[in-house]
Amino acid sequence: MIIYESAYSTYDSSIETSSDLLKFHSEGREIHSDDLEIHSKDFFNWLMNLSIVRAYNSLEILMLQVIDVIFLGSNFNSVLGKQDINRINNSVIEHLITPSDRINNKHLVNYLCENSPSFNQWIQAELRIDCSTTWHEYFYLMSVLRHIVTHQAMVLNKNLLNEIKSKYCKDVFERYFKVNEIHKNMYELKPNQDNFLSLLDFSMQFAANTLKFIAKEPNFDFLDMK
Repeated sequence: MIIYESAYSTYDSSIETSSDLLKFHSEGREIHSDDLEIHSKDFFNWLMNLSIVRAYNSLEILMLQVIDVIFLGSNFNSVLGKQDINRINNSVIEHLITPSDRINNKHLVNYLCENSPSFNQWIQAELRIDCSTTWHEYFYLMSVLRHIVTHQAMVLNKNLLNEIKSKYCKDVFERYFKVNEIHKNMYELKPNQDNFLSLLDFSMQFAANTLKFIAKEPNFDFLDMK
């Protein structure tokens, strides 16, 4: 039973006649009642992958605000505008002891490491005793995943897949994601729905501990967390 059908359509504009004619692609798409489970999983795959973007952006904003308030002496601003972000990034690049580019926000992590021995020590520790991925590598992986979801429609090529598996966070990646080959050397990123929320839990842990170490607090009491 067909419960939904659609086809790509748009208006074909004419300069000569100043008129628009609605045209449809010859191939359409149908969703049958028997396919609902498949489409339901695809829908939640999209939601989960989009949550990576939100989680990573939150970590990025957190680090920018921490640097701005604690190290640059600015008043806290809950909403950073483009000028604020450019000012913070430029100041970070200017004061880095070891030069760094801004790819995947590497400069922010390096700046915090140079200015906080506690943060520097913690970010090199492993996420869990059964996981060889460090917090630094986790942040890198999240930045790569954010780029894949935002700019590559959840598709990655063979070279990037090999890079992730050979250099960064292979165990975390294989624990929380799977890839399906959709074309030669091209793969679709799919989260493991059974345990995906644990990946986002790491983001919350990253955020809270970043605040703790940069603020030189002994525990989470200052966050009203007992």
